[in-house]
Amino acid sequence: MKKLFFTISLFCTVAANACQCPLPIPPFHYATCTMFNSSTAGMVDRAIVMGEIAGHYEYGTYLIILNPIYDSVNNDTILVWGNTGFTCRTNLTAFEETDTLILVVRRVQAPNEIEQLTDYWISACATNYLYYSNNMVTGYIDEGISSMPYTDFVQMLQECLPTVSIQNPHLQTTAQVQVYPNPAQDLLYLQDW
Repeated sequence: MKKLFFTISLFCTVAANACQCPLPIPPFHYATCTMFNSSTAGMVDRAIVMGEIAGHYEYGTYLIILNPIYDSVNNDTILVWGNTGFTCRTNLTAFEETDTLILVVRRVQAPNEIEQLTDYWISACATNYLYYSNNMVTGYIDEGISSMPYTDFVQMLQECLPTVSIQNPHLQTTAQVQVYPNPAQDLLYLQDW
């Protein structure tokens, strides 16, 4: 009986301590900038995306990519793996379908039978997700900041991330072009000004 009690206690202790994060959990801005500027940043495929939750599978969450904010992912929809209790991953199954989130995603490094190489996960040991609604970003953005307009959020990230273009879905660029010959017949040329 003592052996059984010891075994159960040991299992519960291991399960409870499987994922312990150092406290305090850093805010999104600090955690993201630190991660992307670290010396090992180029070794792990990661991106910042805005996506809408489209459903759940096992411990994963389907995310329709609305906007690749920083770098990019390979698909229009990705599966973001959550926390099974033994890995340090945030469980996204608590979020509702059609919720829009901004996530820092990392490509799965050691896939098993379920997890595929094209799928991603987010760490539980940092603030790697924020909410997006009505052009506002909310969540633990930075110390004392829990809400800001999306354009300000993008600008804040541009100031701390390595020099790679950050895409903003609310800014549209226009270009002036000249069409010739005019009127066009078999061949059309476009020339920007």
